[in-house]
Amino acid sequence: MNPDTPQPDAPREEGAPIPEEANEPAVEPAGFPFTPDGVASFAVTGWGRLLKWQFITALALGGTLLLLAAQHWAPVIDRFVHQHFPEQTGLNAGRLIWPADGQLVTVGNSYFVLRVDPQHDLETGLTGDVQVELTREDWTLRWVFGEQAFEYAPGTVELDRATAVPWWGSRRPFILLAVGAGGGLLLLLGALLFGGLAAWPMKAVASYLNRESALGPVWRTATAATLPGIVLLTMGLLCYAIGLPLMGLLAVLPLCLLLSGGYAFLAVFQLPKSEDTAADPFGEGAGEEEETDETVGRGDNPFAADEPEDG
Repeated sequence: MNPDTPQPDAPREEGAPIPEEANEPAVEPAGFPFTPDGVASFAVTGWGRLLKWQFITALALGGTLLLLAAQHWAPVIDRFVHQHFPEQTGLNAGRLIWPADGQLVTVGNSYFVLRVDPQHDLETGLTGDVQVELTREDWTLRWVFGEQAFEYAPGTVELDRATAVPWWGSRRPFILLAVGAGGGLLLLLGALLFGGLAAWPMKAVASYLNRESALGPVWRTATAATLPGIVLLTMGLLCYAIGLPLMGLLAVLPLCLLLSGGYAFLAVFQLPKSEDTAADPFGEGAGEEEETDETVGRGDNPFAADEPEDG
């Protein structure tokens, strides 16, 4: 027989180990993280998949903030700069410079109101969801939860209409982009912080349930649990931008936290089992008695007495 002739594979003996080449590669979890099982799948994947989903949701929320700012906040500043900005203004030793004969200026809509009241002559309540009021000594931020006064920065800043109008016009798009990008970045950091805080109680529960309890996988799972809440928040902001009252948006915020917490709790039960439990789920072999000279020959009867030695 020619030794170069390929021979058929010999039949594999029963009980022989399967070669590694025959093992199929494990399928990496994928899909949408909007079920407890989908959230728990991030425990067995790396940070790259999680960051990809976080980037997508942050991009959606940042785009919604950009839409809100461009539709309702920026037009108020546009009207103020083009119609009410004085020829000379600025700050002098931490005080607002405003014409002596300057009248009360109020520009705004139901979302944002900008008011200049140099002498603080008019006491008015909240007329928009967010209201900024400038006086000579300080400026006040008002919204539904109250108001807070802030002092101007110390020093002297000179502004005039000739430079302010083109400055705002040229930088307006970049400021709006910064608002959207800043909101998305804060969202990413907030989700990681939520995951880091929620990982510890989840780690304790997972350890009790004999589930994967390493810090990295549990942290990824807890962070992924924020994704459904972020989607709900994005939808709430979008509805607010098209007319939902502010109180409706504020009602969505606790729902987002509850939704994320609920997903984090349910995902613990979907985590993969720990290696020890997966290898021996019923504890077989844990208490097996080692064979010794004394046990050999004892047989299957545990009550059989030792045979007396011949005297």
